[in-house]
Amino acid sequence: MSEAIVHPAPDLSLVETSKDPWERERAHFQALFPTLRLTHLDEYVAIHDGKVIASGLDEIAVAQEAYSRVGYVPIYVGHVTDSPPRPARIPSPRLWHGPAAGLG
Repeated sequence: MSEAIVHPAPDLSLVETSKDPWERERAHFQALFPTLRLTHLDEYVAIHDGKVIASGLDEIAVAQEAYSRVGYVPIYVGHVTDSPPRPARIPSPRLWHGPAAGLG
């Protein structure tokens, strides 16, 4: 019997885990964030192919400028800030207890 050939384990850290283009752009934003804090603090930036393609103070204007430059493709628009995001207030639905519910 011959000896078994042992191959090294694959390096999984280099494997792209997400095929979603938007997720890739979001990951690029996170990777660029330390540099963006120095150059675009308190601005919105649009990321495409790992690069800043538009920036400014208005999120919608930044997105429109980015789409006008690269077309309608997946981009990520993020806010470069040191402040935590404001919590969203989402009220719970109220149930109506009328005659149809047997309480009328």
